Amino acid sequence: MKRRTFIGAAAGMTAAAATGLSAPALGQGAAARTLRFVPQANLANFDPIWGTQYVVRNGSALVWDTLYGVDSKLERKRQMVEGEEHDAEFKVWTFRLRPGLKFHDGEAVLRNAGRLVEAAALLGVPCLFTEQNPKGLGPTVEALPVDPDRLVRKQSFGACREDGFLERIPPDRHVVVIGCEAHVCVLQTVLGLLAAARATYVASDAVGSRTAENRRAAIRRMERHGAEIVTTEMVVFEWLKTAQHPQFRQAIALIK
Repeated sequence: MKRRTFIGAAAGMTAAAATGLSAPALGQGAAARTLRFVPQANLANFDPIWGTQYVVRNGSALVWDTLYGVDSKLERKRQMVEGEEHDAEFKVWTFRLRPGLKFHDGEAVLRNAGRLVEAAALLGVPCLFTEQNPKGLGPTVEALPVDPDRLVRKQSFGACREDGFLERIPPDRHVVVIGCEAHVCVLQTVLGLLAAARATYVASDAVGSRTAENRRAAIRRMERHGAEIVTTEMVVFEWLKTAQHPQFRQAIALIK
């Protein structure tokens, strides 16, 4: 699927959702520079990827673009879309998205994974790398430096099923897991680590899937099974423990 092209089979429902979610913005004047949103409930976050409550989804639609919105005359207005085509029966629509749009958070996941790998090297935290079917899928992306002496090439989705993998992780170690895809290799590896009584932490902003729903479901499942859900900054600061750490400034520079 091309990055800027996707097909929606329910264009009517999509348009209705976009119109409904965008409607609260109509109260803003053309010269408004500040958007005020008063929710009817407390918000744990303001991210439509992580929040499934209506208040989060509706509120986030005031901040993030949707495919279509409406203008002050209640007429359809393109937001993410720069053009569209449809078949003769108006059942299948193809939307051409504006240049420069970013889908999900692949770049952020890669960036945070790189930060953790660099921080681990800086602070003397050992790393163990895996590659899933590298002959068929290719090696780890060049942006992440991999130590070949610490690399496990695997065919099983769960790394713990590979001979010798668990033996390389002492039972008393705390394991921070990053990578992709969150709902396949990461998930099955984490479940294997937990079954082997390894203390396991998943850096939620350094694991990714092709779709937000798969990533979200994987993180929920891993947490239910006992994994600690953390973030890149949480991990780095817990590795440091104190601002008096000799590598404090260098480590902080990685995450700022």
